[in-house]
Amino acid sequence: MIEGWFIPTPAESNTFGSVNNPFPPGLVVNVVDSQQFTAIVKEPILEVRYNANVGIDNACVVGDVPHSTDDGRSALVWVPRVDFAMARTPDRASCTPPGHELAGWNTRGDGSGQTLELGAPLPATWESPSRNNYTLYAVWRSS
Repeated sequence: MIEGWFIPTPAESNTFGSVNNPFPPGLVVNVVDSQQFTAIVKEPILEVRYNANVGIDNACVVGDVPHSTDDGRSALVWVPRVDFAMARTPDRASCTPPGHELAGWNTRGDGSGQTLELGAPLPATWESPSRNNYTLYAVWRSS
């Protein structure tokens, strides 16, 4: 299903026509020169990456978490959109920095985004947009 169209813009852009604010299907737009448009397809499954949020040069004890990436610093989870309401954040990360325990998850790696508790539902704003991939970053506290 085509959910919209976007034009090349910076990744964090929210301007109309960006990946974060796409043109809706059926909208008439004026094409400038050879401007490229990319279709946004709403997949039936969301991919959520749980990033351990630990620098590559910092120690991190790899845990036994399903679908961890090769470097052990992220785990992938696939959430069918029809089951979105049942999805919850995990209570462990793919790796843990020594002397720390997982305190929650954040939508931004620097902690300035929305913070979610362990076992909390995924952000409700993720259910209906046409984005198919999201990342949550681990929030750590000293143990």
